[in-house]
Amino acid sequence: MKLQEAIINVDMSKVEHKLKEFVKKVNGKNFHTTKLCTMFNNLMKNFNITMISSYSNQFSAISMYSNFYIQKASTTSAGNIEIIVNDEFCELFGSEDAEYFEESKFIAALSSIISHELIHRQQLSRMKNPINVLNSMKSKMSYENLESEYFSNKQEMMAFSKNVVDEWTDSGYSKNEIINKIKHITNQNVYPDIKESDILWNYHSYFPITSGNVNKEPLKSLFTYMIQYAQKLQESNLFEVVNKNVTYRAQLVKQTDKAYCFDFGRSVWSYRTNGLERDLIWLPKSITRWDSKHQEVTMPKWLAEKRKVDPEKSR
Repeated sequence: MKLQEAIINVDMSKVEHKLKEFVKKVNGKNFHTTKLCTMFNNLMKNFNITMISSYSNQFSAISMYSNFYIQKASTTSAGNIEIIVNDEFCELFGSEDAEYFEESKFIAALSSIISHELIHRQQLSRMKNPINVLNSMKSKMSYENLESEYFSNKQEMMAFSKNVVDEWTDSGYSKNEIINKIKHITNQNVYPDIKESDILWNYHSYFPITSGNVNKEPLKSLFTYMIQYAQKLQESNLFEVVNKNVTYRAQLVKQTDKAYCFDFGRSVWSYRTNGLERDLIWLPKSITRWDSKHQEVTMPKWLAEKRKVDPEKSR
């Protein structure tokens, strides 16, 4: 696969519409995971996307997936996408947990994993012998270094690079800010921070993002793919809609040169710690105004909706 083939754009609009429809049908309902999978599969059948329940307790290494009991996803040589969830998946939506359910983060997680697999589907469609390629990939991975070899695989890096760019875009960063960060990836004073991407932070755990490593493989290729995806971003009409602002009460928790971290007074349930945690939200300073005197933050309405700031805190 040639380098330019790394840039595979997928249209997620129809898929995300179905994901929202799924959440609307199941949130607050006490369905078993098997029933949830059936409902999900009925909605996704036209996309050849299937959800399967498993009793295994082995979760994805990426927290944005494991937080929602997603174990893994894969694409068959025929292009069918399979998402494996733990049997406890149903606990996300039960009537007792409905108030803690984070719809936007759930949809973002599933959108991320599905877009990742849709890229793999197109990669496979361009291969002459997809079965042989998949078998060859599996045979080259050793059990001892399975995860590091998985993340350094070229096809995986091509798909993950788009996921990272999407994470930063969803956080409100512009095309130029993202490209500048990739070019200065080790500079902690340049934002977005690598911690603002679950996937890139996961890469950092296997391949430390240091000045001595960024020009070595696999990071060198990963960042090349990321820049290619970022360059394809369409600049949003940010400055056309910035006058459509909303203001919320908030507590400023911390800040960097480029971003604020706010507490809007909400708690969310963490399935990793099995307890409540403060729901802290990072917002870019370039499009956010903080009034420390009145403890209010003003931002574009589209950003508030994307980041799911509680509208009941609005003033």
